[in-house]
Amino acid sequence: MKIIKTILNSIFFSKIFMCLSVTIVTMSIVNKDASAYVIYTDQTSWENAVTETLTTDTFNYSIPAANTITFDSGVISTKSGSNYQAVNGSVFVGQVTGSTTLTWELPWDITALGFDVVSVNNNTSLIADFDGNGNESINLGVLSGSTYYNGFFGVIGDSAFSSAVFVNSGSVDTFTVDNLSFNKISIPEPETLYLFILGIIGMGFIGYKKHLTKAY
Repeated sequence: MKIIKTILNSIFFSKIFMCLSVTIVTMSIVNKDASAYVIYTDQTSWENAVTETLTTDTFNYSIPAANTITFDSGVISTKSGSNYQAVNGSVFVGQVTGSTTLTWELPWDITALGFDVVSVNNNTSLIADFDGNGNESINLGVLSGSTYYNGFFGVIGDSAFSSAVFVNSGSVDTFTVDNLSFNKISIPEPETLYLFILGIIGMGFIGYKKHLTKAY
């Protein structure tokens, strides 16, 4: 009888651990395959694709030039050198060069970022971990196929990011940004996965007890 119980235990718990392994691997594959980002130059299409509520900053206030400034929306913008940044009462004015950058730290994790930009040249790019596989670079100046881009830029990725950096490949580029918008996502905490696993184990024990009851 003891041998039979041992065999039943081995088979039963093997099934449980197999289910857990398949679940974890499947979740990993889904998360990996979902990593991607899409660029938009039409604001309406971008807004329709964003599923979460958007926070929008219209820059209708003034912040004098400084190394670090904080927008009303909570975004912290930091310049890396002698380049320029300020809010002039209607737009954000930024500048990057071949040796300087502008870094935006978002107040929370996002997957969608959009803004109107004027006079950004084809040497300026926005760098962030849009796809969850490391930093990606989007060249803002060539979105219209010309030397400068004036219009809407939006990006949506399946992977969360919380910062973005403006860089330039060599020239001095001074541009303006208005109507900065971004979403707010909820990141599942590790405890959620733990509870899920415990739930599976708990259901397994209940099934095991029922199995023993029927067996005897």
